[in-house]
Amino acid sequence: MSKKRDATRRLEADVARLQSEFTRVDTDLRTRIARLEKTADEVRALVHTATEASSVADDQLVVAPTLHTPPTPTAVQRPMPAPVASPAKKAIANWPTISRTYLAPTASS
Repeated sequence: MSKKRDATRRLEADVARLQSEFTRVDTDLRTRIARLEKTADEVRALVHTATEASSVADDQLVVAPTLHTPPTPTAVQRPMPAPVASPAKKAIANWPTISRTYLAPTASS
């Protein structure tokens, strides 16, 4: 019977811990949501103010003179790099020369 009592106590402790954690997370999320809603309201107010100001200022718009900017230079076309062959590929490509030079029968004297 004491095993059941110990298991019950452990379960009750786990439930209490989980409820506490849930309450903490719930409070944290509600705080964050409230902050985000406040920020969204502030952004909406700023956008509204900016659109009103820009519609009024369109009539009084002063165009600033443009500065002369030099054209951007075109990219230099460079040739593609030559493929680098491995020593083995070079030897295979030059095999006829190698065989004539090094493997040719020697003249008997």
